[in-house]
Amino acid sequence: MNAQQEALQRCRASVSPAVKNRLRVWLAGPGATLIQQSPDPLGAFCLGGEPVGKLTPESVLALRSDAELRSLAAETAPLRFELIAGQSFEARTAAMRRLTDRLEALGLNQRRRNELLDIRSSNGTVLAVAERAAFRRLGMPTAAVRAAALTEDGRILMQKRSALKQVGPGRWDNLASGMVAAGEAYPLAMSRELDEEAGLVIAPDSLSPEPSLSFSSDMPVRYGWMTELSVTFRVVVPGGYEPVNRDGEVECFAALTPDEVLPLIEEDLCMPEAAVAVALELLGS
Repeated sequence: MNAQQEALQRCRASVSPAVKNRLRVWLAGPGATLIQQSPDPLGAFCLGGEPVGKLTPESVLALRSDAELRSLAAETAPLRFELIAGQSFEARTAAMRRLTDRLEALGLNQRRRNELLDIRSSNGTVLAVAERAAFRRLGMPTAAVRAAALTEDGRILMQKRSALKQVGPGRWDNLASGMVAAGEAYPLAMSRELDEEAGLVIAPDSLSPEPSLSFSSDMPVRYGWMTELSVTFRVVVPGGYEPVNRDGEVECFAALTPDEVLPLIEEDLCMPEAAVAVALELLGS
């Protein structure tokens, strides 16, 4: 049995039947519902004739009512908006830049992060790249990595997000998590986030996604619609390790027992995706 298996065994052995039952109840409830239906019809945002995003009524209204937005994305059929661009990667990327700038000027985007993400077709082809801030407004799919981290004695290692975060300020989260950047493989993204958020250096080739802890989200959010794949990695930190945040986005860290994590999950003090990942880990799902 390796160190990861031993830590996982200690962690799950510390979960009482009562905690397991409460976690199962929570997973079956609304707090863990990451796939939701819109009460209103959603529009489609398209590149090259292919839908690549889901548009909320607010997004549809903006694209219809603003003259500059209409010149950048045309409504070619009811609730179907096509980016006006050439067929090359470069042309689409340039057109996305102009669209993002206009959405930002109207106050419709999240705060600009100066991070580029891939826009992919249904078969995985990268059609263009765009600023991260536009993805929720246009409902374009994203991928995120997260570290389900354990200490050697089987406690769950988590971070509390900075109060200055635009999304989920002050909430508890996995030890490290973040978006997969344009052209980035999942293990590389996880390695980068562990270093930036927790000062933990692990080579990408030592990291493997854990399918049983990975899941998808599809739901309305503050700035539009979120369609996201959460790719979770199980990480066991070495003895004596003290997390150190390098990017200013973490308030503090804590190593918690299952009994300590449970109220954070039940009282909605965690990021929903982190809560689901932790609950699945503790239940052995």
